[in-house]
Amino acid sequence: MSVTGKLQESSADGCIKAAKLKSIPRIYEQFGDQIATQMPAESSRAKLLEFGTSIERVLMKGETMGKQSGSTVAIVGPGRLGQAMGRLLHAAGVQVRFVVARKLERARSATSFIGGGNALTLKDRHLSEADVILLTTSDAAIAPVAGRLAKYRKDWSGRIILHACGSLAASVLDPFNMRGAAVGSLHPYQTVPSPLEGVRNLSGCYWAVEGDRPAVALARRWVKLLDGKAFAIAPEFKPLYHLSAFLVCPTVVTLMDCAERLLGQAGVPKKVIRPMLGKFVSETVNNFVEFGGRKSLT
Repeated sequence: MSVTGKLQESSADGCIKAAKLKSIPRIYEQFGDQIATQMPAESSRAKLLEFGTSIERVLMKGETMGKQSGSTVAIVGPGRLGQAMGRLLHAAGVQVRFVVARKLERARSATSFIGGGNALTLKDRHLSEADVILLTTSDAAIAPVAGRLAKYRKDWSGRIILHACGSLAASVLDPFNMRGAAVGSLHPYQTVPSPLEGVRNLSGCYWAVEGDRPAVALARRWVKLLDGKAFAIAPEFKPLYHLSAFLVCPTVVTLMDCAERLLGQAGVPKKVIRPMLGKFVSETVNNFVEFGGRKSLT
């Protein structure tokens, strides 16, 4: 059965019809398989609309700014963030040339989601042919992977190396820098629970950038392509910056999980609990954004 057929049999079909987005056909041509398999049928109309709108913004931004035909990119460590960034950058016209993972099957799976790129393993020196290397590995893997890959060329002059870690400065990429590359970091102040959710969440979010001038300039261009907002962060303050994100996201999720259990013990219907908590916390967040901390306490 076609992807369209699968969607028509799910409750998401009504959401698609209600969306009335001109971009829906091309969005689902590119993302239909992932949506059909990863997004639950009971997904809300608002969530599906937001997903479609996010992709449309990136596609339109890429068309407005023109295809980014200059630099080729290698994405190293295609986890949730790497795949989401790769998919969005590819959709905006950035040439994703290589997708690199420890295991070839993982790299191939990521290229399928991203929509482009040649799958390679970390052992393949061809990855050094890319003009830009984006490291989206785990935080702990950045330094050892950088040290390993930097040895693939004696001279990295004219190339840019970026990582997407929130707590580490660009200096963790010094093995490249000492061989002539410009290094930097860009980190989204956003949650990415899955590649598909990352595609929806990363479009339009805020990004912290720092590093050498050419690397920061490229990072800012990418953020603009993703319809986001970039701001400078001093490298020595990145741990504090990252701690703020840690305090907000995991802490809120933990508190909501505890609240869900308490409401369940209190006899509140299960189907009511999460939507109720979602609305309650959303309004709390809106109050904080508008009034600040003290005035938001009720």
